[in-house]
Amino acid sequence: MSTFLLTPEKFEESSDGWYFTLVANDPERGAFTEQELRSIRDGVDRAFEQDEISLPEWALVWSLIATGVRPVQIARMRMSDVILTSGPEGTEVTLGIPLAKGENQVLRDRWKRKAPSVLAEILLRYLEMPDVRRRAPDAPLFEDQSSKVSAIIASVFRRVQTYSDRLRGPVPVFPYRFRYTLGTRAIALGASDHEAARLLTHRTTHCIQYYRAAMPMLQRPIQEAIGREMSFLAQAFQGRLIGSLDEATRRGEAGALIRDFAHLVGQKLGACGTRAECHQNAPRACLLCRKFEPLMDAPWERFLDVLREDLAAETEDRIRLITQEQIDAVRGIIIERNAKMAGALA
Repeated sequence: MSTFLLTPEKFEESSDGWYFTLVANDPERGAFTEQELRSIRDGVDRAFEQDEISLPEWALVWSLIATGVRPVQIARMRMSDVILTSGPEGTEVTLGIPLAKGENQVLRDRWKRKAPSVLAEILLRYLEMPDVRRRAPDAPLFEDQSSKVSAIIASVFRRVQTYSDRLRGPVPVFPYRFRYTLGTRAIALGASDHEAARLLTHRTTHCIQYYRAAMPMLQRPIQEAIGREMSFLAQAFQGRLIGSLDEATRRGEAGALIRDFAHLVGQKLGACGTRAECHQNAPRACLLCRKFEPLMDAPWERFLDVLREDLAAETEDRIRLITQEQIDAVRGIIIERNAKMAGALA
């Protein structure tokens, strides 16, 4: 018994201890919490905007975040594995993901997967780079060695600022943590063992038992307990608070104004700070966007009540997680607004 308590990973069926960190929800090597994953995404995007990481680095890291593939799979991807087609919303990107395991088949077997919209936009920008555009179809998409891919990822996250509420410090980032997060979230949202195995490019469902044992709901009490702290709320809101529309980045542009018609009878909430084409659900999706510019005098308390009512009535885990993020963002806006008002009166 003492041996099990001291070194429980030795009793894991795979014998290497990796899935033990997943099942145990290890805070440094297991799946990320929603707060940690958001911090990583925001940190990577912010680093790119501030020229702290390059476009190729940005594209490579987002390929890892969005697909959960192994570094060796990224290394095996070729230019021809990014398939562009025309769709109703513009160019769609499909990825041919090389399988990492299998007898003498790893170099030719691919499972196709549609790239999430964020990754698709980044890859399109990457493919437009002159040196990338000139590459042959069988040339590596990024690097052709998994050790080089892992080195780039490590280098990026030495420059990207992240924060974990449960660790009270930077988020320890390892490639497999994105994989663990993708698998556990898929199962939490109702994916079958076969669907989860396909998503993770497993040929069998044997390993899915470990993902199913590490349901992300186990982390929710931790997230909710610390989610009420002011430091966390301040991080949830990433935009720029403005006193009036005259201070907006796109002042004078009718298309920049963001209103809420669903619950607040068209009242103004803020402005959009970018002209990029967006198909997200405004104004709720705007709350988590770094380009959102909320108005100080908007009825944020009323909007917060609406979100809280929705959270209480919602039973689907995926929607609850999204709504909770929106609540955190609105509370962050209120905190920043109150601090600015207090400063003005001082």
